[in-house]
Amino acid sequence: PQVRLRYEPVSPYFEARRSEYQDELRQVSAPGDWDRWVTFFASGLRHQADETTRKIDDLVAVHRRTKQVCHANHVQGVALRLADELIARPIVTANWVQRQYDVSYPTANNAVARLEQLGLLRQFSRGSDGRLFSADEVMQILER
Repeated sequence: PQVRLRYEPVSPYFEARRSEYQDELRQVSAPGDWDRWVTFFASGLRHQADETTRKIDDLVAVHRRTKQVCHANHVQGVALRLADELIARPIVTANWVQRQYDVSYPTANNAVARLEQLGLLRQFSRGSDGRLFSADEVMQILER
């Protein structure tokens, strides 16, 4: 499955502060204290925007390190192209690589194996499309 970077929903922020959220809503409906509600809501938006910014910064750093590892280890061809796209596609199979880059299965499999050898990918399961590999560092960032 392809993972896409997206804006984080604000709801986890409010879910973690459910009681405060409900109190603030009551203040709007009873005395009509909209300023307080807008301030509370804006702090939630700011929190999520900051978290999204941290994720982007962390993904950029992972991408930079991945390029450095590839350069230091003379990675070329399909393996280099795949490594360059791991932040956009952190879960892959050799079959997907074959289709995506229009290469033979052995070429795709070798590219995946090379990135696995360098620690950029890790096999974590078997799927209907073959062995599944994950760029764990990217996934950790996206899942937090």
